[in-house]
Amino acid sequence: MRRARRSSHKGLKAELNVTPLVDVVLVLLIIFMVVTPFMKKGPRVDLPSARTSDSVKQNPAPVILTVTAEKALMLGGQELPRDQLEAVMQRVLQGSPTVEIYVQGDKSLRFKDVKSVLDACHKAGAKRLSLATRELKGG
Repeated sequence: MRRARRSSHKGLKAELNVTPLVDVVLVLLIIFMVVTPFMKKGPRVDLPSARTSDSVKQNPAPVILTVTAEKALMLGGQELPRDQLEAVMQRVLQGSPTVEIYVQGDKSLRFKDVKSVLDACHKAGAKRLSLATRELKGG
């Protein structure tokens, strides 16, 4: 025969169910893992394609100048007036004369818009200038 057990605790016993909490945390973790690689400082620039390109050597902190489709000049995510470009580049090159400078120009721009930036860097004393492109897939 079975006897009914009597609990030593009177009333209801409350337990916290953490399963829904764990599910929500895991979903948020997955969302952050997927979204984080797409978060990038600076303006979005659609680079032109090239059949051949040199791989980027990871020397200490290259300087990245960006020319947006609206012809705005950006240095390190900050907008830079064109008339100050040469002076700013001279200051950058004083600290590290062999620093690599990558110029990213939107593919919708005319070359003369990007060439003016290259010329200003050259006048400032830049020895290692590169025009950034993305690799052309196939063919």
